[in-house]
Amino acid sequence: MKVVLVFGCLFALAARADEAACARVSEGMTSVTVLERCGQPAVVDSREEEWHADDGTPLQIDTVERWTYDLGPQRFVRIFTLRNGIVTKSRTGGYGTGRANARPRDCSSERISLGDLKQDVLSRCGTPTDAYVHAEARERGARTLYETVEDWRYDLGPYRLVRIFTFRNGRLTVIETGGYGGKTASAD
Repeated sequence: MKVVLVFGCLFALAARADEAACARVSEGMTSVTVLERCGQPAVVDSREEEWHADDGTPLQIDTVERWTYDLGPQRFVRIFTLRNGIVTKSRTGGYGTGRANARPRDCSSERISLGDLKQDVLSRCGTPTDAYVHAEARERGARTLYETVEDWRYDLGPYRLVRIFTFRNGRLTVIETGGYGGKTASAD
């Protein structure tokens, strides 16, 4: 019995050590260091930025990613922005969710708002019924930004309205409500 208790305490301390290591990620660290300290992220949003000379000649292409770590319902979400594999920004979000909370819950307009991150919507609504992803190019001065656009559709069954969320680079930009869901979808 004492052996089990000792191993349980060691595993709990190891989990806290990983969380503490993840909290010590700072600007200038590499993606390899983040993976070593935090493991695989729950959500990765990625886009490319292409820099141009005045004559339109491509000079450089940067890959910009947002890595989101959901450390569970009793801990804060950690969010890292990386440019070409180097951390450029580190911040803390709200409380995370557990894997048990991955099923659809409350996708009402009172709980979801424009500007929310994908992780926020996942924690409130669960995994979408369907997701469609494509890229769009947008000119911004000497740069061409390739935005990742995702449309998430939640079909919550025949007695609830379908919810459709559009994300650009991981941020919610459009919220739509469709007709009633299909007869084969499971209701809560």
